[in-house]
Amino acid sequence: MAIAPGEIPGTIEEEIDKDLEAIVGETPAPDLTAFDFESLKNDPTAKVRYKGETWNIYDLIRFNPHNFDESTDAGLRAMQLWINELYASTEHYRNNEEGRGLRKQQWDKAGDGSKKLTARQKDLISGFVETIEEIAALSNLGWSENQINEFALDAWLAGWTDDQIRDLISEDDDLEFGIDARSGSDIAANVANINEKLRQHLMDPSQMPEGWLEDASRRIYRGDTTLDILATELAEQSATLYPNFADRILAGVAPTTILSSYNPIFRNVFGYTPSWDGAEREMGMTLGNDPAVLSGANFAHYLRTTDEYDRSEAGLNRGYDLMQTMGKALGLVAQ
Repeated sequence: MAIAPGEIPGTIEEEIDKDLEAIVGETPAPDLTAFDFESLKNDPTAKVRYKGETWNIYDLIRFNPHNFDESTDAGLRAMQLWINELYASTEHYRNNEEGRGLRKQQWDKAGDGSKKLTARQKDLISGFVETIEEIAALSNLGWSENQINEFALDAWLAGWTDDQIRDLISEDDDLEFGIDARSGSDIAANVANINEKLRQHLMDPSQMPEGWLEDASRRIYRGDTTLDILATELAEQSATLYPNFADRILAGVAPTTILSSYNPIFRNVFGYTPSWDGAEREMGMTLGNDPAVLSGANFAHYLRTTDEYDRSEAGLNRGYDLMQTMGKALGLVAQ
């Protein structure tokens, strides 16, 4: 479950009712006097969500939608709990060192002095645990429950967003990108998709700049780009490599699709279907660069001038027939 910035964790009623008497006098800062919420009135990092609407925290506190009685100690304590939860949900709090200190204080209070997590501690980091479990499973990291809980605690204390969590996981030593990506992971799937786009655009992965595939798969993983954006970049490069097809490539038609329209002519000459991204790649490159071979007739003529044709069954048969004809003409072969 993703942690939406500005969402209030838990319900207000639960927080107010939970051991209220036990925390009298122990509510950590910030409070209405110790923290100048008015200074956040126009701060874009001080937004919170309340009943489906976005509020500035100062405006919501002044609105006091729960009608806390500020004239009594109990009313002020209840209001303070609510304000602490509100502030804990803001980006300002996540970016504030004081915020981390308050979360650490809250974590320690929720524990029982042992290394085992209490139910309350598990509840505090549960949203982060869910997010990290999902990412770790998709990336086939094989992290243990303890590893996930430790990472979730760091994320909760630091107030990381989902994007920050993914960025930090992407720097983990256990994670590989490019051809070394873990089998069955979302990264390996991205690598396969990138290679397919390269194939469709008649671009050899081995001829890309060193580290290109690793960097591309890492950028997709981090959300810095998408496969569609990457495909557009490859199309622009491919249009430069194959100027005869440039307009159609930039219109979204892959070179392999364009070349498939020449398949009937190729089969008529060679007797089999070409592999434009394989054995017949160089012929495809010629089609994409030489305007003289674009027409069907010229392409058929070009095919019959290639070394491949001379070595093919069709070429050998044609050569045999030609020798027979010449032999008969010269009287060397019986009629």
